[in-house]
Amino acid sequence: MWSTLEDARIRHFDWIALLALTFFALVTRSYGLSEWPLVHDEYSTVHAANERYTSLINPAYYTLVVGSFNLFGISEWSARLPAMLLGVLSVPIFYLTWRNVLGRNVALIGALFIIFSSWHLWYSQFSRFYTGVFLFGSLSYYFYYQAIRSDSLRYLVWAILANIAAILFHLTSVMVPASCALFSLIILFSRKGIKAGYSRRIAATHIAICSLAGLISLSFLWQIAVRRMEHAGGVTWGDGAGEMILNITRHIQLPIAVSAFFGMLLLLRKDIFKGLFFMIGIGMPIIFVVVCAIFLNSRSVYMFYAFPLLLILAAYLCEQAMQALSNYGVASYAFAILLIILLLPETISHYTGRKSLDIREAVEFVEKAYRPNDIVLAFPWEFTHYAGGKFYMVPRPGSPRVSKVAWKEELQLYTDKAERMWIILESFRAPYAKELESWLMHNALLVWRKYEQRIDYAVRGYEIYLVNSSKKISSIP
Repeated sequence: MWSTLEDARIRHFDWIALLALTFFALVTRSYGLSEWPLVHDEYSTVHAANERYTSLINPAYYTLVVGSFNLFGISEWSARLPAMLLGVLSVPIFYLTWRNVLGRNVALIGALFIIFSSWHLWYSQFSRFYTGVFLFGSLSYYFYYQAIRSDSLRYLVWAILANIAAILFHLTSVMVPASCALFSLIILFSRKGIKAGYSRRIAATHIAICSLAGLISLSFLWQIAVRRMEHAGGVTWGDGAGEMILNITRHIQLPIAVSAFFGMLLLLRKDIFKGLFFMIGIGMPIIFVVVCAIFLNSRSVYMFYAFPLLLILAAYLCEQAMQALSNYGVASYAFAILLIILLLPETISHYTGRKSLDIREAVEFVEKAYRPNDIVLAFPWEFTHYAGGKFYMVPRPGSPRVSKVAWKEELQLYTDKAERMWIILESFRAPYAKELESWLMHNALLVWRKYEQRIDYAVRGYEIYLVNSSKKISSIP
């Protein structure tokens, strides 16, 4: 009888937790979805979806976008709808799955961290593939761990299917099966791992499948890597190795990053193989993006599939603190509550920033003073999108923060074509390339600027410069 009552209580708790998590995920991810203008790579999604969904590289999100466009028409809302839905689904699914590995408290706290994560929130309202990567990356790790822990081929099949789905959203998700294969290799040759209950059969089967898949796709992956290196002739929008480490920490958010580190140490001490699984699952993707930053264009978001593991480790540390303070009532929740409070400034700033900065204002400003013979050099893709053919646009020579571009020569070519040139830039905390900044100071007039209103440390805005080849810049309304 007591067992039946306890089972009913647990089921009741799970339903309440799932409904609450889904509700808050839906509210936070859907709010303002159609209000914010398209930014950054969303331009590529909207303009290339019909071409890219038939590609072998990252077709999954483009397929969903094409379907959304066919159903609802082309708009900011329909472009972001798949990302939002995947972002919402990832929260309850995270709870449903990872509660079976580290318990309900860890899974619940981790799911709350997802809701308040500005990184996850941003990509849940951004028309790209990353929430799909997050969801299926999380499922890939979960099913694999359950397979090797319970000697289940059924779970291994689910892990492979989740791997394929993640890779279809973004090719860098190949690091999920790669990191799991390394863990399988350790289990295969570890007597202690077998004694601890990990399956040598699943480890051997997984290594065989990954080896075969790797051999089949090696040529394809190598061609993509070569094209990436040739595309830029050097890094044009990625980060160097040092910057990459800092960016990973910044996007994960320092409270989560630090908590995950100490959570991993505690887990390694309590269950070395479980801790090793998490360490490899996080470590290999981080090493991958850092190394790639040296040779080709790379971004911190290229390890987004491993972000669920970091959230779990941070939640595990909170749960251990709760156990240590279990005799102190509400105080036992203090550490988890503190972490959520520390995440709030960036969460709130996501909305205040989105509401306060709109590229359409910059387009309107240029439109009012634009002359028939003017040219426009717009670095933010979103300006090109909302300009809608109103101006004569010239191609941008590269990222304004990369010093490898010969800025003086490039910009001089443009100013020779017209008497007036408008330059639209997106401003961050990071400065422009020195040569570009110097050229602007000597040849251009800053005529418009607007920044986001935020309560965190981030800085983002737009700037408009006017260049007059005759050195006589007229007043701007």
